Amino acid sequence: MTSLRDTLHTLIQQGVVYQISLALFAGWLLPFAFAPYDAWWCAPLSVYLFLRRICLVKQLKLAAWCGWFYGLGAFGAGVSWVFVSIHDYGGAGLVLALVLTSLFVMGLALLPALQAVLAWRYLRHSRALYLGWAGLWVLFEWLRSHLLTGFPWLLLGTSQAETLLGAWLPVGGVFLVSFWLALSAYVMHVIFTRQWAKKPVYLGLVLLPWLGAWGLQQVTWSTPSGEPLAVSLIQANIPQLEKWLPEQRMQSLKLYYQMTAKETQAEVIIWPETAVPALYQNAQGYLNQVQEGALAAQATLITGIPFRTHPEQNQYHNTLIVVGEGAGVYHKQKLVPFGEYVPLEAWLRGLIQFFDLPMSSFIAGPSEQAPLRVQGHQVAPLICYEAVYPDFAAQQIRSTDWILMVSNDTWFGGSIGPWQHLQIAQVRAREHARMLVRATNNGVSVILDPQGGIVVQGEQFAQTVIRGQVQAYQGETPFSRFGSLPTGVLALFALAYALFTPKTQARLF
Repeated sequence: MTSLRDTLHTLIQQGVVYQISLALFAGWLLPFAFAPYDAWWCAPLSVYLFLRRICLVKQLKLAAWCGWFYGLGAFGAGVSWVFVSIHDYGGAGLVLALVLTSLFVMGLALLPALQAVLAWRYLRHSRALYLGWAGLWVLFEWLRSHLLTGFPWLLLGTSQAETLLGAWLPVGGVFLVSFWLALSAYVMHVIFTRQWAKKPVYLGLVLLPWLGAWGLQQVTWSTPSGEPLAVSLIQANIPQLEKWLPEQRMQSLKLYYQMTAKETQAEVIIWPETAVPALYQNAQGYLNQVQEGALAAQATLITGIPFRTHPEQNQYHNTLIVVGEGAGVYHKQKLVPFGEYVPLEAWLRGLIQFFDLPMSSFIAGPSEQAPLRVQGHQVAPLICYEAVYPDFAAQQIRSTDWILMVSNDTWFGGSIGPWQHLQIAQVRAREHARMLVRATNNGVSVILDPQGGIVVQGEQFAQTVIRGQVQAYQGETPFSRFGSLPTGVLALFALAYALFTPKTQARLF
């Protein structure tokens, strides 16, 4: 006990506790830039404070700890909804849920720890520090989006879904906006160190992205095509814990049918992800009845439903189907670990309830699937988690007329998760200059315009119908055509330039 107290006293005297506490605070600040808080300026401020901590510490080991604690703050606060999913709906007890969530957050925090190590070792004395830092930031966001199954949540650029800087989204996507935000840490440096007079030229260069964003706001990336369609989103608000109960199945099917029957003016009716709590092969009678009603009304109905691939195997797809006026079947490709499939299933399945959730035996659909055909339109389908992958979504959306996203955000409960998920959808709409229709089980169901703005929004945790119009659009944004590749090249060039720029021994902070 004495040894522990002495160690802590030494760390305090050396400033270690102070440095990692500030890094933790900087990370904790980051989620406030995102929905539902929308304090967008917290993004560049958090990035600046993180970089400042890295450059001020005198040991590589301490830089690594600062990076790790920054990650703990950012992901601990920013993806706290993981605990809700595991504890409230995954059947895990309080202690187990805390342990699993902590392990997840601590694992994610290893990436900013490595980022801090590289920045301290190779960038802190570079005259092009801020340029290299922006490139390094984007490369680590890209790495997090692809490592293992990828977790592209809390990407810095997502915080700018409805801001001026978000005008760059159609040009280079979310990673380009992340690059500009990380570079804007230099603006924070000039503000806090009062160097307005000393380096006005450099400050002007860093402000160029903001001035460019104003110009980009005047650009029209897409134009309307044809007449708009009347659309109704059915939000049944069925509790997640009741959804898959056999005794609840008929009641759920009846509810969707009754809510849909009232939408006599709708040309397109959309039910959310896995709205039909029965296998496609076992629900043919019900679906035929729905099909007859849709055809009689000359309407299209799109619903989520589990789809068995082979009768002799317990393997399923998370699927969207089109009935009525239109055609198409889409099998989800990007699956949620543990929620839709269990990694290392042979070892983990059955150990605890969280590893044995209902409908957690899904398999990914094929990579080449045609868009849905809806009332003469080509529609890009995205099921829930698929929307968070920028380049995957770009492949789905390319050459389509509008975007359909269905989700079951019941897993998030009353946390900040649904609002973050909605903000990601806003980014996808703005990247591709397309309207986006988002149908969920309990909210937030919305219709978005091509700038990512909310046209119609339903009440969360309510049984309701969201009515509006969806307009087809033609035209291709640069991001739709090229994806994140140009931004990746920019990030690599920026990092290389900083690495090979002559070093300075002068203090940058």
